[in-house]
Amino acid sequence: MSSLIPFTKMHGLGNDFIVINAMDTEIETKPWAQLAPKLCDRHRGIGADGIILGHSSSQSDVAMTIYNADGSSPEMCGNGLRCLAQFWLDQQFVSKTDTLSVETKSGQLSASFVDQLVKVFMGPAITDLSKYPIQLPGHHQLIDTQVNLNNRSYAVTAVSMGNPHAIIFTDNIETFPLHDLGAWVNSSDIFPEGVNLEIASVVDSSTIQCRVWERGVGETNACGTGACATAIAGCLTQRTECPTTVHLPGGPLTIEWDQSKNNVWMTGPAESVFNGSILV
Repeated sequence: MSSLIPFTKMHGLGNDFIVINAMDTEIETKPWAQLAPKLCDRHRGIGADGIILGHSSSQSDVAMTIYNADGSSPEMCGNGLRCLAQFWLDQQFVSKTDTLSVETKSGQLSASFVDQLVKVFMGPAITDLSKYPIQLPGHHQLIDTQVNLNNRSYAVTAVSMGNPHAIIFTDNIETFPLHDLGAWVNSSDIFPEGVNLEIASVVDSSTIQCRVWERGVGETNACGTGACATAIAGCLTQRTECPTTVHLPGGPLTIEWDQSKNNVWMTGPAESVFNGSILV
């Protein structure tokens, strides 16, 4: 049976989402994986990089489930988490002085509100390859490690923020063949569950420029977990220090990493674009 479901179109630095209050079980259980490609289509649908559902949780204020534009469901999305937190504030489910706890596939995270920005506790950064979907026997970590990708050797740093990232530092991110390599790594046996690919260039000791190829989406204007992974990769390879400002095509994110406790925070904007309803 079809029903009319309200949504809010939101974006975090141009990484855009269809955000839905799915506290109602009937809404939560709609076939969102099948609906995502149609709704996210920029010519025949609403247009977005993904769908975000905020639904009930037994351990947090809200649970977040994400569906990429191709219908796949990633473990985490930093920009999406900021958008959900801002949506929950706009809907008056939480006040600006509260800390919102959020259940995700990668664990319980949280968000707080600082001026007009959203600050998200992203949890730990993971570099142990035994906990990372990557097939490179003999390697326990990848930190500036030479890896053969698409018949060329690249120095790769692997960092998971609940979802997998591979970061490559280069002198010029604009001329780097991100589309070709992004498509290749996501069909490679090296990354059996796919990977988010970041191409980064150091501006100074606390500033990085970055482009991102997100699995299930393609190149996006911004990626919150990708910005976190890139900042941490900069610190691990001693190129930069934390806190780090990561400039993405959509704008900057501030990343903090308490290395002694392995806790990561991300601060950036989340904005509403328009409201509507969909019949599904």
